[in-house]
Amino acid sequence: MIHGIGIDIVDIDRMALAIQRRPKIVEKMLTDSELKDLGIVDANQFSESDIASIAARFACKEAAVKSIDTSLFVIGMKSIEILRDQSSGAPKLSISSALAKDFTFLCSITHSEKSAAAVVIAQDSLCG
Repeated sequence: MIHGIGIDIVDIDRMALAIQRRPKIVEKMLTDSELKDLGIVDANQFSESDIASIAARFACKEAAVKSIDTSLFVIGMKSIEILRDQSSGAPKLSISSALAKDFTFLCSITHSEKSAAAVVIAQDSLCG
């Protein structure tokens, strides 16, 4: 059974500005596995494509917490991990917080030149 749905959109230019001002913010937003999954070797240098992907992951994390009626401040950004499925490339979301132990998640991520967006569906684990 569906518990909740979350959606979020991030302006890529605003994300680029935030990263430019504080490059270390990326290490606070993404896990080491996510950085590796995105192919980011130097956490102080980012291409336009990297920034769009970072914005998309951030949007997905925001959508995830909305789907379970909480916030990133409660869960923590690094408790949420979005990695690509090795065979299909589809995003797979997991949350390592006790607040999310009863849920499985479906997610979709996209971005254009200007915006990144994500939708997350939280399902009760026993039903999904």
